Amino acid sequence: MLSIFRKKSPDAEVAKELLEEGDRLADEAYKRQLAAFVPIATTDELLGKFVDDHGDGLRDTFRWFELQFLWGFFHEYVQTRQFPTNGFSRILVHIIHRLIHKHGLNLTQARDAALQLEDLYNKADGNFELISELGKKSFHDHSLDDAMVTVFMALAVALAKERDGTSTT
Repeated sequence: MLSIFRKKSPDAEVAKELLEEGDRLADEAYKRQLAAFVPIATTDELLGKFVDDHGDGLRDTFRWFELQFLWGFFHEYVQTRQFPTNGFSRILVHIIHRLIHKHGLNLTQARDAALQLEDLYNKADGNFELISELGKKSFHDHSLDDAMVTVFMALAVALAKERDGTSTT
């Protein structure tokens, strides 16, 4: 192998540090969301039923929420520094990094999931915009640490109305 590929570049080290910082900040933000969600989920009857009804599938729901939330969070984070790539590419890098290192996906799976998020962004998906906006706001304002509760309560109410045959409008 060429010696140039064996040398660590200063830019690569900076990129690694910024990825790690972004991941640490994202962990802190998402843990605050979970910390606000868990006590309410165990005491609120409607939210508790929602959690019980979705059982194992709730893990996937939480991951999908997490990724959309963190898309918004990383959207704000990448604007705090001068990065060598454009902001949207950097968001994808952060999402892929998280999926590989936090969720155990391989590179192909992580890339595909990140590109699904990008598609939602490009399509201006209403749910995606709502959840990612909470991530953006949470980056700047820790008083919004109950955003997950708000989203899941709205989802629980809508599903309860659907199940009971009542209108959601």
